[in-house]
Formats: sequence, structure tokens, C-alpha cells
Amino acid sequence: GEACDRALALFALHGESFDMAAHAHVLKAHLACDRGDLEEADSSLKEARRASVSGSDLLLRADFLATEGHVLTARHQPDRAALKYDDAAIAYRHIGRAREVGEMLSRSGTNYQLDQQYAQAGERFYRAARSYFAQGNISLALRQLDMAFASAKSADDADLTEKCSALFKTIRSQVDSVRLKGEDAIRAD
Repeated sequence: GEACDRALALFALHGESFDMAAHAHVLKAHLACDRGDLEEADSSLKEARRASVSGSDLLLRADFLATEGHVLTARHQPDRAALKYDDAAIAYRHIGRAREVGEMLSRSGTNYQLDQQYAQAGERFYRAARSYFAQGNISLALRQLDMAFASAKSADDADLTEKCSALFKTIRSQVDSVRLKGEDAIRAD
């Protein structure tokens, strides 16, 4: 809150770009939401929208969408939050922010799950698992895959269960390969 206010005052004083101020407003909105002050979060998002004039800052767009999803989650509107997180995942993918893509897909899945849309939840968790696996984060990939399996079961979705099983086998194969190389290296010493 206070740090964002100081940053905004500095931007105004030194004539920094409007998009930098918009980023500060988005951060302020996220922090307000974390504190449970949803009115301040809404107000800060409106200020961010006003402050951004270029429209070309793709990171700002992605962060804005993610923060809108965060606020909608806090307002217990999982159907709308899931859509914002889906849009944020796409926006982050366009700018090469893989970690955020996985996070947004996971948040979308959680919100679809809260809305009892299990097929959509499972698909998002599966995509998050693939994203984390591609980044080399096996632990997060397996957590997301577990959520995908559970959602596929709730949705009675055999196709998704099959896709999850195939991804699990791929992950297990890679882990086994790394383990065997490690054992071989130990024997070589």
C-alpha cells in the first residue's frame, strides 16, 4: 500500500511513463485484495486502466488479467475468475513467461473445480502439469497431474485420464533415466 503510493508519487513527480504507474496500480490492487480490501482493489484496477495509455505493454496486460482473476476469486466468483486466469495464461505465454503460465492454468483449474466444472478443471491442471514438466519442475508437475487425475475422475472423463496417464509415464521415464545415470556415475567413481 504505502510503498505503491510512494512509487506513484515519484512517477508523477518525475514524469515517468504512464504504464509504469499502471503497473504500480496493479500491484496495489493485488496487495489490497490480499488484505481483503476489495473496494481498494477495484479502485486500483480502475486507476491502472486509466494510467495505461500505450496499450502495448503485454506484461501489464497479463498482470492486470491475473489480478482481476485474484479479485474475482476473493469475491467467490470462480466461473469469472477462471476465465480471467485463462486469459492471463494466454497473455503470459505470448511474452514467454512460462512459470506464470503454469501458475495461471493452475489457478484457473482451481476455480473451475470450485465451480464444479471438473472437465475444464482437469484440462487446466493437465496443461499446468505439462507446463511445469517442460520447465523441469517435476514436483509441481506431479502435483498438478494429481489434481488433473482427480478432476478427470470427477468428470468421468476417460480421454483426460488417458492423457494424464501418458504424461505420468513420460515423467516417470525421465525421472528413472536421471536416477539410472546418477547410479552409473556413482559406480564409475
